[in-house]
Amino acid sequence: MLRAEHIYVTYFGDITVLNDVSVNAVTGKITAIIGPNGAGKSTLLKTLFGILQPRRGNVFLQTEDITNLPPHRRLEKGIVFIPQESSVFPSMSVLENLELSAWIYRNDKKKVEEKINKVLESYPRLRERLNTPAGRMSGGEQKMLELGKALIHEPKVLLVDEPTVGLSPAFADEIYEELKRFAKMNIAVLAVDQYVDRILDIADTVYYLELGTVRAVGPPSEIRKGSFLFI
Repeated sequence: MLRAEHIYVTYFGDITVLNDVSVNAVTGKITAIIGPNGAGKSTLLKTLFGILQPRRGNVFLQTEDITNLPPHRRLEKGIVFIPQESSVFPSMSVLENLELSAWIYRNDKKKVEEKINKVLESYPRLRERLNTPAGRMSGGEQKMLELGKALIHEPKVLLVDEPTVGLSPAFADEIYEELKRFAKMNIAVLAVDQYVDRILDIADTVYYLELGTVRAVGPPSEIRKGSFLFI
């Protein structure tokens, strides 16, 4: 569904952060990006979403080259990005956050209501917090709100950066289950995660990134055995 081919990204013109990186996120599957801090994992997601432009290389959505599309155009095409930092508006209520995500449907109030109701059916806890400022909710509840906002866009691809960082183990379990549910909805999930053991439990394919280069790729079973397919 979404693939990057031979991506090079530099900071300040001459600091190479991604060096000839190619990855492939498949519909209905969870693809994990792992690696040490500073490996370029978050930079890769930002490049796939269009926040950063590659110096060289291309990004494709199916067969369409979207390398030069800005983030809002990629969002329109079904690519949703949940960054590591909270993307909710803390002073706005849960309902207002959802309504803002449904802004593209603002001329069809019935559709907006349908979209929001679908999210609330998936996340009953959000219904209980509907009029609560998002900033007053726990980190896990805010992450659920972010996933709910993503659902409104009917994503084809979900890019998510460190989805469980800072969450309690119970909430982390819920988030991992949600990523599996997204994949079952025929969404290509591409997740960066520092909790290697946990992401290996749900991933279909794993890329190991080090110093801006894909050093290895393979299924979790091979990685657990230490038998990376080194590149």
